[in-house]
Amino acid sequence: MSLLDSYKRIVNNIWNPKVPFGYFIFTFFSVIALRDFLEIFSAHSNILPWQYFHYGLSYICIVLSLVILFYFALERRQPIMKISRLLLAGFLIVFLAPILDLLVTGGKGMNIGYLLPGVHHHLLRRFLLFGGPFKEIGITWGLKIEVALILGFSFLVFLAFSGKLWRSLFYAFLTYVLFFLFALMPFLAKGLLNLFSIPYHYSGSLMARFYLLILPFLLAVLFCLAKEKYFKALFATAPWLRLLYYVLMVAMGIVVALVYFQSKPPLNQDNFLGMLLLPFSVASAAFFSMIQNDLADRKVDIINRKKTPLLGYIIPPDDYRKLSWFFFLLSVVYALAVSFQALFLVFLFIASYWLYSMPPFRFKRLTFFSKVTIAFN
Repeated sequence: MSLLDSYKRIVNNIWNPKVPFGYFIFTFFSVIALRDFLEIFSAHSNILPWQYFHYGLSYICIVLSLVILFYFALERRQPIMKISRLLLAGFLIVFLAPILDLLVTGGKGMNIGYLLPGVHHHLLRRFLLFGGPFKEIGITWGLKIEVALILGFSFLVFLAFSGKLWRSLFYAFLTYVLFFLFALMPFLAKGLLNLFSIPYHYSGSLMARFYLLILPFLLAVLFCLAKEKYFKALFATAPWLRLLYYVLMVAMGIVVALVYFQSKPPLNQDNFLGMLLLPFSVASAAFFSMIQNDLADRKVDIINRKKTPLLGYIIPPDDYRKLSWFFFLLSVVYALAVSFQALFLVFLFIASYWLYSMPPFRFKRLTFFSKVTIAFN
């Protein structure tokens, strides 16, 4: 048996479908928690809520991006779920960087960080030199070794399952490009703020909100690749005009607050990104409410609305219900990332919609209460 065959057998054992997928997800978050502890210990820093939230979001965006990249690198022959299992389990390697930093410095540790505007320069040279020299914060030696090993393992996966050397080298290079782009995230965040003449300063809250802006697009691409029929059914039947109405109402509220209220909040980076995140929360809340309404109205919709994803037998009821609760989770996370006031208002929207359409009350059946609930929304 060749080395590649042995490697392929190991990979096949990792994405064994007998192990529940939820175990892989919990393992991923467990690994992240331990990596954060080791990194904080190595850098002799404190953990703050926004910083911890930001770390988690960064790893989620990295693994989602890698799943998409691996899917195309393996010529779309392997299911998304298999690739996800492999990468979620493979994140165990992230322990390596802070441990190596502690060993190299004799226990003193190093401060792993992004490439930062105003701190790190000559980005093209740093790209060519695997992150460039380390000074106080940035790409440490431990991180360089960790990324190099990830690139090597990725290349072997590509080669073992595609059998194409140059294609495998090309996608290994794209994997490095992807990691370097994540190292440049503060530069990308600064570029977005500069487009609107908003001052930039690095913070955990800035990076967390910036990752939340990226996350929906990664989730949409991944959902389309993993469940193309589900994605097309939702896209084709989604009430886009109603969603646009909700988003425009949010935009109008923001404009009114900025123009007419004397005690308006300053337009800083946190408030600006919060305004961009709020429509995602409202749209997710609307999707949750509409899917739950479809589930409650199945018997009626057999006559009136036969083209819903549920009644078209495209999405099974259990999957449809799980999808709705995923939208609920997104709406809560995004609203909470804006402010507690936003969370309260979004939950009011969900609560009124729930009372309107769901048992035991279903106010939609009562003329007076149905009108009051809709007007409240």
